[in-house]
Amino acid sequence: MQSKNVQGAHHISNADLNTRIVQMEDELVEKEISAQDLQDSEKRYRRLFESAQDGILILDADTGKVVDVNPFLLKLLGYPCDALYGQYIWELGVFKDIAASKKAFKTLQDNEYIRYDDLPLKTSDGRPIAVEFVSNLYFVDHTKVIQCNIRDITARKREEEKRRQTVAKLWESYKKIKELHKRLAELEETKKRNLSTMLHDDFGQKLTALSMSLNLVKLEVNGHAKEKTISRLDDAISLVEGLGDQLHTIISDLRPTVLDNFGIFAALKWYGKQCKLRTGVDVIISGEEFADRFPIQVEIIIYRIIQEAINNAIKHSGSSHVELSISKQRAKLHFTISDNGKGFDIEKKSNVGSKICLGMDIMQERAESIEGSLTVKSAPAKGTKVTLEVPII
Repeated sequence: MQSKNVQGAHHISNADLNTRIVQMEDELVEKEISAQDLQDSEKRYRRLFESAQDGILILDADTGKVVDVNPFLLKLLGYPCDALYGQYIWELGVFKDIAASKKAFKTLQDNEYIRYDDLPLKTSDGRPIAVEFVSNLYFVDHTKVIQCNIRDITARKREEEKRRQTVAKLWESYKKIKELHKRLAELEETKKRNLSTMLHDDFGQKLTALSMSLNLVKLEVNGHAKEKTISRLDDAISLVEGLGDQLHTIISDLRPTVLDNFGIFAALKWYGKQCKLRTGVDVIISGEEFADRFPIQVEIIIYRIIQEAINNAIKHSGSSHVELSISKQRAKLHFTISDNGKGFDIEKKSNVGSKICLGMDIMQERAESIEGSLTVKSAPAKGTKVTLEVPII
């Protein structure tokens, strides 16, 4: 009986042993596969490391010594392998701006990450280059290493500098053009003022003198001349008075004296009344007046922009009336000219007509010359709204 139990135990032990042998064989196969996978993975990494088009520098995280450098970085910097391998990073002149001391490397060790978006380096022959430098800390076979990825951005920097210089030149050209527009506007106003003065002092006085002479002649011949002669004198007097009125209108359009004497708000009210008299279209002005005056050159430009906007509304919109509202918002004055006319498609300026497009461009340039802005909103059958914003000086 005892012999049977022993044999059964031996039988069980042999079965367990066979099972264990099979398990060990499977584990050995798995280890061989894992080793092969690891070897394949290392080969793939090495191929990537060797063929990478960015520089890669591997450091011992504890000592700061260079343990590996890829070919691209050697070619980029112009150094042979032995000039970098085994060296401390802070002893390499090429990297002196990254880690100029052990203290800087300590920061790299502690933070486990450093990034420089634009780092200047020098190659072995002293040629300056710009690089993007990123470092990360990780483990390889339980050993801490620091991988530094170095990308040459010299060409990109060069292109960025070219673009910056181009933008700077364009900005300078824009400022010169803006100043030229301002100067041309000032010259135009000067000519208008001079012409207005000349018309008033010369032609205006002569027309007045002519009108007085004709009236004196009429008095002298009254009762002695034929009725036909008197009628002709009346026609001549009416013609001279009409010319005087037209001349006064021209003079006012060239340079309204109310603008010089009383400011922009009084001038706009006067102009609204003149539009009603000439065209029959109501110009309704509302809003608050600003007590302080702008410089006269600024007031002239504001007046010309609003004058052009109202004229466009009267001539082209078919509107029954035009509204001008004035408001103060924060540090700006808002002048809004709106009509209930036919409107137009902003996106299709060519449908509007070249004269209106040119007028809008001129208005925009004038607004920019006084640091203001001009916006135009319109849609077919929905009227047009022009808003001029001017900073309060």
